[in-house]
Amino acid sequence: MTFSPLYKFMLFVSFIYCYKSFKSINRNVHRYTVLNEIKKHNQCVISSKNKQSFCNNEVQIFIDNDEYFKNKKLITISPGGFKGFYILGILTFIKENYKTDDLLFSGASAGAWNSLFMCYNGNPLVFAYNFLDENIRRAKSISELQYFMKYKLLSTYKNEDFDLKRLFIGVTTFKKFAPKINIYSDFNDLEDAINCCMASSHIPLITGGITNKYKNMFSFDGGFSSYPYLDKERLLHISFSMWETFKEDENRKKNFLKQNLLTIKKFSEFFSFSKNNLLELFDNGYNDTKSHKQYFDEVLESKIDENVPEF
Repeated sequence: MTFSPLYKFMLFVSFIYCYKSFKSINRNVHRYTVLNEIKKHNQCVISSKNKQSFCNNEVQIFIDNDEYFKNKKLITISPGGFKGFYILGILTFIKENYKTDDLLFSGASAGAWNSLFMCYNGNPLVFAYNFLDENIRRAKSISELQYFMKYKLLSTYKNEDFDLKRLFIGVTTFKKFAPKINIYSDFNDLEDAINCCMASSHIPLITGGITNKYKNMFSFDGGFSSYPYLDKERLLHISFSMWETFKEDENRKKNFLKQNLLTIKKFSEFFSFSKNNLLELFDNGYNDTKSHKQYFDEVLESKIDENVPEF
């Protein structure tokens, strides 16, 4: 029996995800310790403007010595394929109801695009529905979807519409066949940030061609790395499965296995247009978050109603 190159590649990607998941499960008791070690020894923060980099233990020194970053709280946003539009719904509700102007955002893959959205300065709901226009919803491939998204953003918005200084995007490179994460920040402009989002979302033959280069480095989906976020204490982590954490512990363990042991079937569902209605995903994310509003009430500061007069 012979297999197509695409089928072989999907097998390879599924193996990587399964391998990472089994490692995480086996070390579940020491999960956060392991992640901290991975972050310290396998991460570089790179300024897109001047290419200055801070690697491993230097990352913490960089954060501590920067007056802008050190006192700001961090929200990380997970990958998720098409489920990223569900996450967009979550984030739109957050931007509508809570103060986010002084927060940092770090994401990879779909989480990179959503982190860019969180740095938008305007009305979040208008942005979301404008962004989810007919062309984007009718895209026939992931590659086509991303280029539609890029065109939509660049033709509609200006650099000043986004506070790019608060944005950190994780991009995977490989060193000696082991994934290494580069966290890019300090972007030149909106187009530079979008190109980084595309690099962070690149899965060969799935989201584009075989290779993708960003800053002259071969770049791959940030989700291939164990921890594709800025190495800084975080306030919140946003993912498409976050509301499942409100279920019983036993159910959480089962869901963890279901989410992370990605078979080819599960992997294909993440990137199948036939199985994902983008607008429906967005609405579901928004409404599910609305029903869990009390969760964010405890950790985020609510916006002040500008229509209420002060006495």
